[in-house]
Amino acid sequence: MAVLSLAGAALLAPVAVLGGDSLALPTATSVWSLVALGVIGQGIGWLSISHGLAGARPALAGLVLLLQPTLSYVWDVLFFAKPTGPVELAGVALALAGIYVGSTQRS
Repeated sequence: MAVLSLAGAALLAPVAVLGGDSLALPTATSVWSLVALGVIGQGIGWLSISHGLAGARPALAGLVLLLQPTLSYVWDVLFFAKPTGPVELAGVALALAGIYVGSTQRS
């Protein structure tokens, strides 16, 4: 995860600088917020996911991981009033239906 984060930063930093954006963090609160996001949201989150899915069937683990971005979108709509249209809602419904069908089918 650290290698991917550093690679992403290395690729996006020139784009930000060429676009005239600053990479400086304005306050100490911003720094600590990013540290907390990295340690709690990413580090502990992925540690929990990898530990929790270690005993699951690989197919089921993949389907459970598909829930993360789908439910993130649903929470964005519910908690932050993200404007959505019928295409987005249909996409969410199809993703949830596919995850449900995949998790209930026997091999």
